[in-house]
Amino acid sequence: MHPLKTRCPICERDRVSDLYSNVNGYTITRCLSCRLVFVREDVTVPELIEYYQQFGASDFVYADPENIENLNYYFRKLRTLLETRRPRGRLLDVGCSAGYFLDVMDGWERYGIELPSVWADMAHKNYGSNIHVGTLEDSSYPADFFDVVTLLDTFDHLAAPLETLKECRRILKPGGQIVIKVHNIECLYARVSGRRFYAIIPPAHLFYYSKDTLKLALEKSGFAMEVATFIGHWLFLKTIPYRLARSNQHGLIYKTYKLLDQSPLGNIKVYKNLHDIITVIGVKA
Repeated sequence: MHPLKTRCPICERDRVSDLYSNVNGYTITRCLSCRLVFVREDVTVPELIEYYQQFGASDFVYADPENIENLNYYFRKLRTLLETRRPRGRLLDVGCSAGYFLDVMDGWERYGIELPSVWADMAHKNYGSNIHVGTLEDSSYPADFFDVVTLLDTFDHLAAPLETLKECRRILKPGGQIVIKVHNIECLYARVSGRRFYAIIPPAHLFYYSKDTLKLALEKSGFAMEVATFIGHWLFLKTIPYRLARSNQHGLIYKTYKLLDQSPLGNIKVYKNLHDIITVIGVKA
């Protein structure tokens, strides 16, 4: 049994109320003060590492080599956003997976962090010692080293988000930028879906943010939030039922994914922007 959080991990108040029980065996809770939504069970970093080593390579849609160009649409949009704000410099991608974002950032000095996995092996093959296999906390970057730190589809996986932000601030240069991309729990789609929102998949996702809770987390860690935007994505048609199945491989929705995966229809590209994905940029104050 995991110990339960009695205070909000962001605003630290004790006004919490459970939203959904027994979601993959976990409790989804909302802070009544700042409205952060989070997994109430206190999951440890070693447990997360064990989980990702066991299941981290099983995301068939993400691992599909044909999906890389879909991912790159977002990455190129983000690159343009960054380069209109600051000159190119030294960049760290925390949770870099196989290094797909780093691949589109040519002209930058590129670093990445990834947990031990097949993804880390792929990134290390391309970027050598610039890839730290482990966590941000066990890395040894000097203070004021990076111009940009990115956490793309990473921040909602972290067990201790404020501690991570504070370490990001330490290794960023004065005026350096931090970029966070996560699911938006306050979008209309999430509100209508309730506990069936496709991103509520503990223990993979431990936190569920909105623009306001991201702003609060950044400010408590010494950043000023300067940008909050919704960048759309391209995805294959088959990805829709795959995500909606939420790892349940026994239901009708997953069977629909399998049928599409075996058909040319599955690779039809669909543009999505339901404001279910939010990207924010903070600046080291």
